[in-house]
Amino acid sequence: MTERISNPEQTPQASSEPRFSTDCLDAAVDLVSARYTRLLLVVGTPDSSASAAVHQLAAKQGCPVVNVGLDLARTLLEVPQRRRPVAAADAAADICRGNSSDGTRVLDHIEVLFQHELHLDPLKIMQDAARNRVVVALWPGEWTGTSLRYAAPAHLEFREYHNPDCLVVETPASSTKDPS
Repeated sequence: MTERISNPEQTPQASSEPRFSTDCLDAAVDLVSARYTRLLLVVGTPDSSASAAVHQLAAKQGCPVVNVGLDLARTLLEVPQRRRPVAAADAAADICRGNSSDGTRVLDHIEVLFQHELHLDPLKIMQDAARNRVVVALWPGEWTGTSLRYAAPAHLEFREYHNPDCLVVETPASSTKDPS
């Protein structure tokens, strides 16, 4: 079952643009902690307030923010191209899981998981990692209310997941629904 949490807080500045907050993430982590799949996706276009809030959450939880793209690229650097899909699946799972099941795992820069050449299922990899711990990931896509999307439908890397087993927190710019 997928749940959605909106972030109605406003910036303290004169701007009327909503700002993403760590309070919203703290509440979402508490909610997702009690679930079987403890995956929390922060969905929207990459922006500084969402990234800053996720980094603050990681600091508060005492865990690093994992740059999935960088770590996977380092791992696959020496792997021949024809063997990369198999190596990528194992490496991506290890990166998303981490070395222990203690605490929260925070993932950023997950775009590499969508590369067509690697034949990965990014959501499944993160859901599997979230069986034993809370996993928070910045998802650079959109949430329609029932579907999680990455890229445009005509794009080679397009993915759409209907009713994914995760908790979704939308960044203000990504919200497609009226919050009232």
